[in-house]
Amino acid sequence: MSLLLKLASVVVLLSSTSAFAINDFNLTWYNRTTRDPATFNSADYKNTVFVIEVYQLRCPPCNTNAANVKALAATYQSNPNVQVIDLGIDQDQDSYRQWVLRHQPQHPVLIDTGRTVSFALGVQTTPTTYILDCNKNVRWQHTGVWTPANLTDINSQIATLSTMQCHP
Repeated sequence: MSLLLKLASVVVLLSSTSAFAINDFNLTWYNRTTRDPATFNSADYKNTVFVIEVYQLRCPPCNTNAANVKALAATYQSNPNVQVIDLGIDQDQDSYRQWVLRHQPQHPVLIDTGRTVSFALGVQTTPTTYILDCNKNVRWQHTGVWTPANLTDINSQIATLSTMQCHP
């Protein structure tokens, strides 16, 4: 009976950690300075691990986590195979300007006003962080402000997924 219970636990664990994939996405790149209007097309980033932080502009935990996301993006800034993205889901375009001025992110701030990407990810609350492998499979997710343990998990996931072979 004990062995059967252990096997059942393993099956439940494996089924609850299985990845799901999202399609490539093409969204407004709010803070891109080289062209206006700018778009971010995920298909342009082959063999890339994506760290996507879904947030709302007036969400206090989202604003708290903005510094963590900015620091993570700076860590991987010189790595072309890692993209850290802030994905805003608010409708108010002027508030993005204020948010960018306040937090000054150097990584992409994308606007998902139609919530197509956030819907595909299954976002229930903000902030929620997703890590996608190079095939756009969701491999890790966390809701809330990052703790040091979460940051360790994020860096570990990036290190593991960066060595993965991708489909052409």
